[in-house]
Amino acid sequence: MKSLLSASVLALMALGCDDGADESAADAAVPPVTDKLDTGGTYFESLTLGAKVTGLEELGESIEYAPDGSIELDGEAVVEIEGQGKRAVLMLLSFDTVANGGRQTLLTVDLETDEERVMHYEPEDNALVIGDMEGGVFLFGNPDGSYDVVTSLFDEDVDDALFEHAEDGYAAWQLLQEYNQFTSTSNFSLMLAYAAAQRLAPDARGIGELSGPKAVDSPSSPGDPICRAFADLCDCIACQASGKGAACSLCEAP
Repeated sequence: MKSLLSASVLALMALGCDDGADESAADAAVPPVTDKLDTGGTYFESLTLGAKVTGLEELGESIEYAPDGSIELDGEAVVEIEGQGKRAVLMLLSFDTVANGGRQTLLTVDLETDEERVMHYEPEDNALVIGDMEGGVFLFGNPDGSYDVVTSLFDEDVDDALFEHAEDGYAAWQLLQEYNQFTSTSNFSLMLAYAAAQRLAPDARGIGELSGPKAVDSPSSPGDPICRAFADLCDCIACQASGKGAACSLCEAP
């Protein structure tokens, strides 16, 4: 079984993108990989998705450093989705040091419904965890672009986790529909998670200093932005959150 399925990771869980020419300017920020956390008034915007995230202008000023060099930052985002309105969503991000595996964790709180959702990215296993022990799901990205989706992981009547194979992100996204904590997550939380997962992790090696996102080719980098590693899956999740369905060009059946 893959190394991610360890007691320590399970204990952690218990705690808690071809646009048209007229769209290319706004969607050039997808993914919006920048050299700083404070990006001005707009954190994320996509005409294709009809979505915009603002309110995180001071995100880079909220950084907290742990003794081991890991960092946390938080902010209150305003997430606007065409046809669905806008909603305030709290976001807490944490980044472990490369020496400790480079885990990235995102916690969102929809302030209208008080819904909390936690997601983890494990660079060492190229794995994404959505949810917690009550109904979460593991996804492993394979080198050939396929995915292994872990089923029955939290079923106490099943001795071993079962892996269901998906040929691509579209197929993996369809499998996610079987998991309550994914299907019941608000579109606003999903869109914020998508926006955050477009970015490189900030540098968690130093203490008391933030030098900006890690270079992708850095030997000590924990890896690409989550939604670069899981591009087709992320795009389908974002299309679901946008409410555009089959009209969303980012997620199409192969």
